[in-house]
Amino acid sequence: MQSPSPELTEFLAAGEPPVIFTAGTAMTQASRFFQVSAEACQTCRRRGIFLTRFPEQLPTPLSAGVRHFDYVPFSAVLPA
Repeated sequence: MQSPSPELTEFLAAGEPPVIFTAGTAMTQASRFFQVSAEACQTCRRRGIFLTRFPEQLPTPLSAGVRHFDYVPFSAVLPA
């Protein structure tokens, strides 16, 4: 099992549990998905984790409560 990064551990400890958004490992056309996801986080005042190996799909800048990671072990985030 892979350990979570220090950045992920710090983010998880810094507030309410985040909502995780991923369009799938190989999805390269998810710009609209991540834009709507960012808007949902703002509207609902929830923190979010965006998972994608393709950061060019993400809206910029990300809002304060949203973080991007290429990968996170679900075993580290789902219990949170």
